Amino acid sequence: MAARDLPPEPRMFAVDPDDWPGGDLVDHAPAPAVAARRLAQNLRRALDEQTVSLRALAVRVGVDHATISRVIAGRRYCDIATLAKLEAGLGTPLWPPYRQPSGHAGDVVD
Repeated sequence: MAARDLPPEPRMFAVDPDDWPGGDLVDHAPAPAVAARRLAQNLRRALDEQTVSLRALAVRVGVDHATISRVIAGRRYCDIATLAKLEAGLGTPLWPPYRQPSGHAGDVVD
């Protein structure tokens, strides 16, 4: 599936989009949706652990708070520039690791 073929919201690959990012994904969800879910989970966890508000993080990293909110809510895919700013601002990696299982190169660890 090419990126242009993906739904505009990664949460559309959730069994229940309203349960994003905590719920299950549909069978055979594409790697970008799996990565978006893990990124949203990691970002939410980092905010909670560091007791940083979404707005405070937005000011710290120079990214609109609505953009961060949409990434967490699965309403948009995170671009690489935003990801780099978020990781630098939080001092922690957010992008999920990858593995190379047999027959499926580049699957996201979930």
